[in-house]
Amino acid sequence: MNRRRQISVEIAGLPGSGKSFVLRRLLRHKALPISVTTHKQRVGELILRKRWHSYGLGGLARSPTRRLAKKRAGKAYHQRSPALQSRLMMEFAGQHPELARWIVAAVHHSDAPPDQGFLLLTWFGRLFADYRMVHGTQEVDELMLFDEGFAQKAFSLMLHLRLAADAVREYVKLVPLPDYLLMVDAPESVAYKRLDGRGWPGWIAPKGNAEKAAFLKRCLAVQDALLDGCRDRNIPVIVLDNEREDARELDRHLQTLTKRMAGEPEHG
Repeated sequence: MNRRRQISVEIAGLPGSGKSFVLRRLLRHKALPISVTTHKQRVGELILRKRWHSYGLGGLARSPTRRLAKKRAGKAYHQRSPALQSRLMMEFAGQHPELARWIVAAVHHSDAPPDQGFLLLTWFGRLFADYRMVHGTQEVDELMLFDEGFAQKAFSLMLHLRLAADAVREYVKLVPLPDYLLMVDAPESVAYKRLDGRGWPGWIAPKGNAEKAAFLKRCLAVQDALLDGCRDRNIPVIVLDNEREDARELDRHLQTLTKRMAGEPEHG
């Protein structure tokens, strides 16, 4: 590489677009020009490091294999202390007060059931803590993937609070955004088929074809608002067509995209 960079990438897309599939391929790809990790992996690693250093046993934070390291970090991510979670969440909210106020106001003024508002506040609290923890911790020549970052939460705001696309545009103006947004796209018919196969989101539970179609149209409106908002803020947007689930073809495409994000020539 000609430059040594730390690159953050948010992966977003409507339900059924294949975000998890794309994330798995990126993490398993062995020929990418830059190392790849996820923000959850990094948070788990930092929690382990902090825990063992507090006992004076920092060497135990290291794992003998990458597979074991990933497993330990994944477990640690979900076992953080409430005190650490609260401190990090409050620090992030203090750094981004307008965003914090906007989210609280959106929940307060929503006509959605109260349990949906509490659920969203819980999710955002964890996301605030995650961002605060990983800020400035990326390794050199590393691409960090945020698969449930602020971009993807735009869909959650629409689904749980029933916010319109215009509200999503307001939200995008306030959130910290990455170096790139990777929007995983799939035709409405493909997403419909995938969701019919794996199951629709439990809190939506559409009862018929008309409700399912309306749900996807609302998601597409949020996707358009999210793309517009990122472009308005000059965030590079890469739209990945995930209509086919041919792993080899997808790998070639991801390698090209990763070279582009890392600043390398795409050919040669």
